[in-house]
Amino acid sequence: MEGRLLLDNDTNLGGNILLGYRRYNSNSRRIWGGYVGYDIRDSGDNTFHQLGLGGESLGEIWDFRVNGYLPIGDTRQGVGEGAVRGSFFHQNYLILEQGQNREAAMGGVDAEVGVRLAQFGTQGSLRGYGGLYWYDAEGSPDTLGWRVRLEARPTDYLNFGVSFQEDELFGTNVVFTLGATFPGTRPQGAIAEDDIVLARLGESVQRTNAIIIDYQDEFRQVPATNPETNEPYVFQHVNLGTTGGDGTFENPVGTVQEGLDRTVSDGNDIVYVQPGTNPGIPPFTIPDRVQVLSTGPVQQLETVESGIVQLSLSGAGVLPTITPGATASVTMGDRTTLSGFDIPNAGTNAIQGTSIDTVTIRDNAIANSTQTGILLFDVTGQVTVTDNSIDTTGGFGNSGFFIGNTGGSVDLTVVRNQIANTTDSGIDILLFNTAEATANLSDNTLSGNNTDGIRADMFGNSTATLTIDNNTVSDNETFGIGIRSNESATAITTLTNNTVSDNDFGIGIRSNESATAIATLTNNTVSGNGFDSTDIDTATDGIATATRGDSSLQLLLKENTATNNARFGISILSDYFIRSV
Repeated sequence: MEGRLLLDNDTNLGGNILLGYRRYNSNSRRIWGGYVGYDIRDSGDNTFHQLGLGGESLGEIWDFRVNGYLPIGDTRQGVGEGAVRGSFFHQNYLILEQGQNREAAMGGVDAEVGVRLAQFGTQGSLRGYGGLYWYDAEGSPDTLGWRVRLEARPTDYLNFGVSFQEDELFGTNVVFTLGATFPGTRPQGAIAEDDIVLARLGESVQRTNAIIIDYQDEFRQVPATNPETNEPYVFQHVNLGTTGGDGTFENPVGTVQEGLDRTVSDGNDIVYVQPGTNPGIPPFTIPDRVQVLSTGPVQQLETVESGIVQLSLSGAGVLPTITPGATASVTMGDRTTLSGFDIPNAGTNAIQGTSIDTVTIRDNAIANSTQTGILLFDVTGQVTVTDNSIDTTGGFGNSGFFIGNTGGSVDLTVVRNQIANTTDSGIDILLFNTAEATANLSDNTLSGNNTDGIRADMFGNSTATLTIDNNTVSDNETFGIGIRSNESATAITTLTNNTVSDNDFGIGIRSNESATAIATLTNNTVSGNGFDSTDIDTATDGIATATRGDSSLQLLLKENTATNNARFGISILSDYFIRSV
């Protein structure tokens, strides 16, 4: 009986136990033996089991061995989902070629024949072996390989070995071995020369002691699954200007409205628009829980199978054009997305949404709107407005981006937008009654607007928590950044790393009536703002803060740079009493 405890390169445990029988035949001066065994191996991810059996014949000169290996139990087990190798559209689905990593225990047989090459005294020898092996496992090609090895036993206590083997599955491998045995394998006392073969009865069984595992990386084709619904995304394909399609990738429809008409508002539908001949898209309304995406920008989609996946065809660079009409160019619904469109000369607002929940508006180019670029009123939930370009609004008092809420809660993200030349503010947030807003306004460029670059006004009992970070705000007609809390509203504002320059006013923080303002300004650069004036109400300072009535202001200023402003670098005003820095 022989047992082993095995430790692999990753410190995973394995082992085996063998029960065998050897008999010495004095007439042929050979040892004949056989064994049955049980092997176990922990790969770190899975545990495998195997039965083994073998036979051998050992002699003074020649040796013969054959071993068989039979995995039992669950012989093929998963390690985890692999990476997506690629994706493509088929009919109305995005098909992912997803890798799946598996481990498979390989069964098989090996056989070898050996010859003594040299003898060292009565105990030492050098033997050479050569043989073949064959392995097979579910999901793997079978492989036939060859192996040659040398085994040196200078004494009964030490053994050295080197083997060279090659097959198509595992390639070429060279293995060196070093072994020490205590107290030895031979009987105690002197061994006569005629008993050299008999003394080998105690040698260890020669076999592959660790279960052979093939690491498999296979690919399967699966529809991309929406993590919100655990159902496949359904694409309605549009190639503008074509006719007679059915919305599949192979046969797209020719208008956005045809694509929208085929959606079912279950959260899985995406209208995917190629510009085609780009004939222009009439104004449209996005049904609830539908995304409308173009191939112009890079489009990425969250999937169950592999996290973020880039859509095929996206990143082409051409934005389909939405033509002006009597209504807003695009009207958003609940939980909708609009991405990758050119919206020039909108008849009213370029994009609008009223009394809805959760919208995403990104990667659009808006120019020369008759009214507001993006207008949202009483929109709650997650509102994401990123990577849009808005240039020039018409009329009076029309901002680039405007959100006005009279109640509910909104989590607002406005990031990496370029907004210029509006007739009101670049970004305008207006809260009434009990409305609540948490807003992240970061990395935006706001210039040439007729009032503020960024403006936030709170009334009633509304509450706003504003993070305004790393924006570039310049050449606006009033404040670069203006935050005003009125009546009983509360505004908690953090301004960090903003560059505010060449506006009529730099940064303004004001609380009125019974409002509360808490503001932290850190590492902002405020320069060149203002025009020459001595009127307190038109003070053109770099950073201007003011409290009126029974309002309160808690202010922390740290590491800001205020230079070359028309009047004060920093002014703190309380009911017409001004302190300047």
